[in-house]
Amino acid sequence: MAEPKEIWPTDEISAAVVDMTQKVSEEPDAYLHFLQLQAHHPQYTADTLLWLMAKEPDGQVFRTVPEWNEHGRFVKPGEKGIPLERGMVRLLDHDGWTNPNMEWVFVAKQTWAKESIPPEPEQRLSGQRLEMGLRTLLELSPVEVKIDAGTAPSEIRYDPERKEILLPQGIGAEEAFRGLVREILQARMDMEMDEGYRREIFQQDAECLSWMMCQRYGLPCPEPDLSRLAQNNAPWNTEERNSCLTSISWLYSGMEKNVSREVNIQKSVRQKIGQAMGTNEPGQGKSKALVQTR
Repeated sequence: MAEPKEIWPTDEISAAVVDMTQKVSEEPDAYLHFLQLQAHHPQYTADTLLWLMAKEPDGQVFRTVPEWNEHGRFVKPGEKGIPLERGMVRLLDHDGWTNPNMEWVFVAKQTWAKESIPPEPEQRLSGQRLEMGLRTLLELSPVEVKIDAGTAPSEIRYDPERKEILLPQGIGAEEAFRGLVREILQARMDMEMDEGYRREIFQQDAECLSWMMCQRYGLPCPEPDLSRLAQNNAPWNTEERNSCLTSISWLYSGMEKNVSREVNIQKSVRQKIGQAMGTNEPGQGKSKALVQTR
């Protein structure tokens, strides 16, 4: 299906992004929808999601024609897609670059399916996949992660004085995953600030990042506390609010890309190396490991 030859509605997109930025930064339900869309569309920028929310408020999944075809669905004749400008779709295999091409995306109600539909790609992390996801988070942490006997059983916490993330003994893998995502953001913010770091400033963003990652990989996670969303954003103008949405979008996209790449690609490579060496063990290499403290 050839892409329609249309003039991109740049002014319409800009106006919609401004309006949706206000809505998403003040209404918890709208912000949660934004986070959910981002969780399942890591390749989309924040402005892309705001534009899609404005055009299709009930949309949950947006795909191009080839992407729908890969999932056994086909766009109905005469359906018009939602246009995305150049640079609104990230190239996930190139850090910092966005797609230079124009895109049109469609929602499920604009498609039809044959009797046989290929299953959705497996995203859920469990067993060895979850182990590899945790290993990737250890690599992404800007500070050392330690198992600490003095940490409360239900608490994973970044310690700004020790510059360490502390995990309790016997913690489950799923709880460790969602807690590490949250505390890695706290650690990163502390590392990037010269002074004035306070945990509560970034608590909402940390919870949102953790929730998105768990949504992406099918892990349980409580919804972030958005009760103070409007109050927290009240001092900021629209441009500053949009900048905050863009920041968490980029943080999520980068973390998701690293975890997915490790789980889906490097695991296969390491297994092949292990087989070639006559062992079932993963290939050896430099990687962070949990350190036991007293």
